Amino acid sequence: IIELHDESLSMSAVWGKAFVHDNVVLGHVLDPRTGQPVRGDTLAAAVAMRSATDSDALATALLVMGPEGRRRIQERFPESRVWC
Repeated sequence: IIELHDESLSMSAVWGKAFVHDNVVLGHVLDPRTGQPVRGDTLAAAVAMRSATDSDALATALLVMGPEGRRRIQERFPESRVWC
C-alpha cells in the first residue's frame, strides 16, 4: 500500500508486454543506450510525484537504469519517491 497526497503514482514493468528468449525476460521498453529491450534484471519501477507526466517518464527511465538509477532520480527530483 502506497499512500498518495496530491501525487501521481506511475509504474513501469517488463511483464505484461514481454516475452522470454533464452531464459531472459524481454519487455516492450527499449534501452536507448543499446536499442535493445530492457532485460528482466529490474522487473518493475515506480515513481510518485505531483506531476503524472513526470512520474510516468521517470518510472520508465528507472526501469531502464535499474536500482542504481534511484539515487540519480532522487538527487535530480528530491520531491520524488521511487521504488525498484
